[in-house]
Amino acid sequence: MVARKVIIKAASEPVTIEEVKIHLRIDDVAEDAYLTRLIKSGTEHIEGYLQRSIITKTVEAYFSGFQHCMELPLPNLQVVNSVKYYDCDGNLQTLDPSDYIVNDLETPSYIYKDSSVCWPSTKQVHNAVIINYVCGYGDATDVPQRVKQAILLVIGYLFNNREDHAGKVPTQAENLIDRDRIFKL
Repeated sequence: MVARKVIIKAASEPVTIEEVKIHLRIDDVAEDAYLTRLIKSGTEHIEGYLQRSIITKTVEAYFSGFQHCMELPLPNLQVVNSVKYYDCDGNLQTLDPSDYIVNDLETPSYIYKDSSVCWPSTKQVHNAVIINYVCGYGDATDVPQRVKQAILLVIGYLFNNREDHAGKVPTQAENLIDRDRIFKL
């Protein structure tokens, strides 16, 4: 598994508190603080289930060295900002974008070396290669409705089962989004 870290968090959530209140048939503001926490929890749960970023965020993926192809976790890839590496002397270097190819036609996306170059040597340490990229569907208007509905179903389940949920995604939510899920072979 590739180590990864969110560098810039999503600026918004995929569903609004108004959408949640309509889904739950709530008319007052008494539960707003709790519903706001459930939006975050429901979104995190669905992102974990899908192995995707839902709303645009900037992520770094870390590799022990250059590989033939390097998979970028948390699709959908929007742009690769940089590929950096620690050279044999331990200095952080930035790879020229002409030295690698971004394959964003596959999900997940990959970075390959250009056939006319060789990967540079790296220091023999964990996380010697750092790929910084932007991923996610976009903003809330770009998120597929089935993903939003799955988040709402999880929020509804958590709202109605505050103490006993056993960490399981409601089956209806799974059925809606299984085609979007990233599986590791």
